[in-house]
Parts: sequence; C-alpha cells; structure tokens
Amino acid sequence: RELGFVLMALNIRKVVAQRVENNQKIYKKDNFYIISIEIVFFHLSKNFMSRTLFEVIYNLNTFTYMSTIFNTLLKN
Repeated sequence: RELGFVLMALNIRKVVAQRVENNQKIYKKDNFYIISIEIVFFHLSKNFMSRTLFEVIYNLNTFTYMSTIFNTLLKN
C-alpha cells in the first residue's frame, strides 16, 4: 500500500510539473503576440498621424491590392 501511495504522489507531481511547463509555454506565446500587436499598432499609428488623409487612403488601397495578389499566389 505504501508503495502505491508513493507512486501516486510521484505521478501527481509529474502531472503538475507538466501542466506548469505547458502553461508557461502558452504564457510566453501570449506575451509574444501581445508585444507584436503593440509594435504593429504603434507603427501604423505613427504612419497615419504623420500623413495626409489622401496618402493614408492610397496606401490602404495599395495594401489591399497587394494582399489580394499575394492570396491568389498562395492558392495556386
């Protein structure tokens, strides 16, 4: 019986350690995505604030056109 309790305790510790490791990996990924989004937002806001409305609309149209070309190339 005592050996069974020891093995159960070791198994529980192993499962807890695996969950902690998995949660840390997920947390690191979340931080990476949050930081990436903040960098992109800062870059876009800096560009939009320093340009005229015409330039912003022109760049958005160009980006949309380029993204559709890229998507069609990926599908082929």
